[in-house]
Amino acid sequence: MAEAALISVIIPVYNGEEFIAEAIASVRAQAYTPLELIVVDDGSTDRTVQVVQALGAEIRYIYQPNQGPAAARNHGLALAQGSLIAFLDADDLWPADKLAHQVACLTADEQVQVVWGHTQFCAYRADTVPAVMPALNRFPLLGSLLCRRSVFQQVGLFEPTLRLGEDLDWLRRLTATNLPVQLSPHLALLYRMRPGSLTYGLPLQEQGWFAIVRQALKQRRAAAGGVT
Repeated sequence: MAEAALISVIIPVYNGEEFIAEAIASVRAQAYTPLELIVVDDGSTDRTVQVVQALGAEIRYIYQPNQGPAAARNHGLALAQGSLIAFLDADDLWPADKLAHQVACLTADEQVQVVWGHTQFCAYRADTVPAVMPALNRFPLLGSLLCRRSVFQQVGLFEPTLRLGEDLDWLRRLTATNLPVQLSPHLALLYRMRPGSLTYGLPLQEQGWFAIVRQALKQRRAAAGGVT
C-alpha cells in the first residue's frame, strides 16, 4: 500500500431524507483520501433521491426496488472500485479521523485484514445535533469496520434473506474464518439510536438474533449433509 488506497464507502438507505445528508457530510469530512462514495437507495418513497443528488455529482447514487439492507450492501459491493471497503448506515456518523486511523493499522501490518474501532451510542433528536452518551462500546458494528476487499472472497456477501441482523450474520461468519482482525483504540462510529430504525427496541433486536441463529443452524445442517 505504497500509494494511498482507494476506499469505497457504501451507504445503504431507505427513506433517509431526514439524516442521509449528515452521514454523507461525515464521510466527506474524513481526513483520509481518496474515497469513492456509493449510496444504494433500497426503494425509498420519500425525497432521498433529491437530497442525495443535490449534494454533488461525485456521489454515485443507485436506486433498486426494495430488497432489504443486505441486498443493498451487496449491490454496492458489486459496483465498488476500491481495494478497501467501509460501510456506513444512513443514520449514523463517522468521526473525521476514523478512516485515517484504520488505514494506518492496515498499512502497518499487511497480515491484518479487518480493522474495527470503538462505537459511541448517541441519543438521536431530529431537531438538534446528537447528544453523545459517555460510554464507549467495543462490540464490532459494521459501521466501525474497514476491511480489505479480498475479505469478501472468504467470508462471502451479506445474506439477502435476512431483513434484520444481516450485518451481525456477516460478522459471525467473519469470526469463523479466523482472518486476522485488529481493534483500533480510536472511536470509529457514532451510532444514533433513532426511534423507528430497524435496530431500535429490544423486540426487533431479538427477532434479528433469532434469524441469525436459524441461518447458522441451517448452514451447519447443510455442511453436515442433513436436512435444511
